Amino acid sequence: MSPKAASRIAREAATQSFDNAARALNLDWGTSFDGKQIQRWGEALARTVVERRQKELESFEKGHRPACKDKPPRKLLTTGMATMQDASKFGRLARLEAEKRGIRRAVEVIGIHDGGNWIDPMWEEHFGCLQRILDYDHAAEHLHEVARAAYPSDEKAAGRLADDWVTLLWDGQVEKHKDHTDYPTYRARGWPIGSGITESGVKLFGKRVKGTEQFWNVTGAETILALRSNWLSEDEESKHYWLGWPPTSVAA
Repeated sequence: MSPKAASRIAREAATQSFDNAARALNLDWGTSFDGKQIQRWGEALARTVVERRQKELESFEKGHRPACKDKPPRKLLTTGMATMQDASKFGRLARLEAEKRGIRRAVEVIGIHDGGNWIDPMWEEHFGCLQRILDYDHAAEHLHEVARAAYPSDEKAAGRLADDWVTLLWDGQVEKHKDHTDYPTYRARGWPIGSGITESGVKLFGKRVKGTEQFWNVTGAETILALRSNWLSEDEESKHYWLGWPPTSVAA
């Protein structure tokens, strides 16, 4: 398979169902592939991405730092990474991706999260963050939920209470998660206080693997998420990944 063909099949498999991918390719190439054939090829291509990533992770954990993807560092450049593995594996892969993006050259490193109880331990283990920030919108949403629980039959009273609490939250005057909710300081430093980019990214990943008439085993979902990662990421390596097809080996 040529690099151009590999890139096109990977792109179609990452962006739409295998049946629709087959129709698109058949229209352009004058072929008669069916969805199953595109699935076999797409998953085979994706396995090389997963295997390469695993070799890079093993090499990194042996003390070999990966080459940085972008030189010099660029602002507002998004890299997506997803896996079906548990939080521990996700954290290791996230650190690997951060290494490839040049985290060691960064002047400031901040982490924004929704308060999930697994996220702080992951950041603590894998990232030396200057600051971890609790996503403002998630925190405000929970305050509204608590206010409704306090006044289940009085919507106006619940609304007033929630408004008071959210004002205190905006001003950084809350005790819970106090180390992660100093929003006035974060705003003054020009830091984001919302995880909207991440939330949007999750939806973009889910758009390919969730929905009606989609059924996956863990291995199949993992491979498609790998293709989806390449497609959604904005760094130059991901954009041109398939130009290097067939892939070269990674020293472990």
